[in-house]
Amino acid sequence: MEHKRNIKTCRRYEWGLQKQLRLHAHWEIFADTFAATPFLSGDAPGALDYLAAVVSKWSGARAHLASTRPEFAATLERIETDPVVADVFAAHWPPTS
Repeated sequence: MEHKRNIKTCRRYEWGLQKQLRLHAHWEIFADTFAATPFLSGDAPGALDYLAAVVSKWSGARAHLASTRPEFAATLERIETDPVVADVFAAHWPPTS
């Protein structure tokens, strides 16, 4: 019985890793598709920028993007500080000290 439980645990762990790798690959494609000039939507942040900033933060993809697509990650950080959404980010993801 213990052996079957360990197999199930390993399969869940493997599935989680595969899911994370797939998520990271999709973010890399997104980063390569939308060059920041200076924002994803153009000269000013728009819906695409805000959505990308929120979803990348919520999904936990920022650390991966910082190591694989640092310029894109910096753009997301810049979008996050935009006055239109800065309070929302601060409320949902308070700074850690």
